Amino acid sequence: MYRSSLRLASSTRPLLAVSPVVPAMRFAAPLATVAPIAVLGRGYVTKRPVKRQQHQARTPKPSTTMATSSAVDNLPAAPAAETPAPPAATTPALLADTPAVPAAAAPASFMDKLRAFFAKNYHGVCVLLKEDYPRYRAQQLIPESQWTRRDHVFMSRVRSDLRTLAPFAVFVLLLPEAIPFLILRGMVPSTCLDASDVAKARAKRVPVRDRIAGNLVKALTTRKTVSGFNPASLTTAAGVRDITVRYGAEFDPRGLKRKQLAFCLDFLGVSPLFPHPFGLAARLARTVAELEADDRRIVAEGGPRKLTDAELAAASEARGVSTVATDGRAAPSRAQLEAYLATWIEMNTATKPGVPKPLVVFARIVQYERLARALEGKA
Repeated sequence: MYRSSLRLASSTRPLLAVSPVVPAMRFAAPLATVAPIAVLGRGYVTKRPVKRQQHQARTPKPSTTMATSSAVDNLPAAPAAETPAPPAATTPALLADTPAVPAAAAPASFMDKLRAFFAKNYHGVCVLLKEDYPRYRAQQLIPESQWTRRDHVFMSRVRSDLRTLAPFAVFVLLLPEAIPFLILRGMVPSTCLDASDVAKARAKRVPVRDRIAGNLVKALTTRKTVSGFNPASLTTAAGVRDITVRYGAEFDPRGLKRKQLAFCLDFLGVSPLFPHPFGLAARLARTVAELEADDRRIVAEGGPRKLTDAELAAASEARGVSTVATDGRAAPSRAQLEAYLATWIEMNTATKPGVPKPLVVFARIVQYERLARALEGKA
């Protein structure tokens, strides 16, 4: 058996030159098991032969004659000098002979990207469960009347993250290719997203809003509308209140078509595709009502001017105003974001008369199209 193994090893010498499975040949391993192992990775290919040489040096083959002390002294030393030098010792010499190249220019392997992907999501889940959730439980002990707007935003964010945690874990384990789609649809915990993920999701939402705004403005300008209705009046809060007095009943959510309700939700960044216990009309009313409560907190704490840049951008995105620059279009300034947020607050918190929620969204779509045209060519 041992001789047959030696013949097999000698007959497959070219394969062993790239495969480190020399010890397996002692047990006459079939060639079908050698080839897959040869492509496992560089670490396995380079380290196993070195370990085998060191093992042979430490344990020489026993001879038939007794080895004397002088013979032992004359044995060759362990092949430590023949082992490849560690990478840390050779890296400085290589860098000194070659021009400096940024680390980002070197293409990362698929395994490196996969490890980074799982490491980022694992870290985000740990932050959610070990840091945010204990703070969430502690905040629940405080009366809600004593919460600030930032407390409300934090509680709403953690509540949403906890709802999306279970389906997100299933997608990560079974279908990680769908993560970019989930990010766009808001189905990823916020702790698993970095600044680049948020910017990409906001940039991908711009074409969707452009398409919806273009279709609505085209329908308002080309088709025959109600007598006396001026689409330009949707650009101001006073004009929206005037339309509410005249045609408020036309914007009842229960009388709108499903396609119109889906456009409103999609424009605000709420996906109408995923299953939800409420219908589209109830979801739209619920979404805008939550924004109305947040609007009143913003006013109570000093208005849009008191918000930080990140808070102002998040509030504007939630109310249908894109805050990122795209090809041929500049990003809106802080003054523009404050003005459009103030207009939304004035429309959404009006009480006499109360503006229907679909009309608030329709007006925001028209206002967004006007802002987009103003920013064209300023990138």
